[in-house]
Amino acid sequence: RLIGCKVVFVSYRRSDASHVSGRLYDRLREAFGRSRVFQDIHSIPLGVDFAWFIERVIPACNVMVVVISPGWNDPDEQGLRPLDDPDNMVRKEIAWAF
Repeated sequence: RLIGCKVVFVSYRRSDASHVSGRLYDRLREAFGRSRVFQDIHSIPLGVDFAWFIERVIPACNVMVVVISPGWNDPDEQGLRPLDDPDNMVRKEIAWAF
């Protein structure tokens, strides 16, 4: 149990981990309550800028769970790995958490 945890933030790549992170979100929500678990698709209000909102939510989180799948940091067609791309949203989420 995450004693005293205010918010758990679930970070994942939609391209390869949506199904796993969705189940994880469901289980965390059952354990800690809907208002204490953050996952983008369930927690960001419609019409709000995604990056702006995420950047402000992360400092309020006590725990970040990063879902890492087998191809999580595989290079793209140009040979660039997602974590080498300064505009990659998961990279930004992890940096904001640190």
